[in-house]
Amino acid sequence: MALPSLQRTQIMDIYLFGFIIFTIGSLVVTILVMYGHSHKLHAKLRDMDDDLHEAWNYRRSIMKQLEERVVSGRKQILKLQKERLACVTCTPTLKKKA
Repeated sequence: MALPSLQRTQIMDIYLFGFIIFTIGSLVVTILVMYGHSHKLHAKLRDMDDDLHEAWNYRRSIMKQLEERVVSGRKQILKLQKERLACVTCTPTLKKKA
């Protein structure tokens, strides 16, 4: 039993229409999934950037503390050198040893 040609074209149109709807639906789902993933990645990137800034600030504070220790150490060394020089010039016995 053969179908009339009008019915065959209608069936082909239905298949084509279904394929187009399926394709558009798949594209929409893909776009929504990628949009969600991009937002997750942006949030992770922001967290990593915050961690980087926190680490950089911690490094900067440690470097500042070390620099202050070096400066105070140099001042203490100069103070001790001046005291030693003062002792050498004041005490006659130390003058002979120097």
